[in-house]
Amino acid sequence: MSSDSDDRLRPSSFDPKPGAAPTPEKSAKSNQNGVWIAGAVGVVLLAFVVLVLPSLAPEPAAVPTPESLSSAITDSPPQQVISNRGDIQERSPFAEAQMAKARRAAQEALQQLLETQARLEARAVNA
Repeated sequence: MSSDSDDRLRPSSFDPKPGAAPTPEKSAKSNQNGVWIAGAVGVVLLAFVVLVLPSLAPEPAAVPTPESLSSAITDSPPQQVISNRGDIQERSPFAEAQMAKARRAAQEALQQLLETQARLEARAVNA
């Protein structure tokens, strides 16, 4: 057992050299440069997204007007819509509901117009 006590590790003395430690000024400068570079890259990317990408995006499809909806109702066969490519597709339930809602609104407006016309004709008003 005496050999175990001789094999123990003994601490050694350590004296750091004053020139070996990094100076905090250099690390602060490198961090500041990294922040400036990241900010510049961010600004360039933001400018690209705001200024360049909108010109590269495709034009959105035209929003249907009430006149085009009414012509589409009379021209297209029921339950089918002809797309721009020429192929026939089934109409979705949501599109059917929208068309029914537009049809109801048009019929109500026509009903009000006809009632007003009937009242004016009863009073013998000429335009």
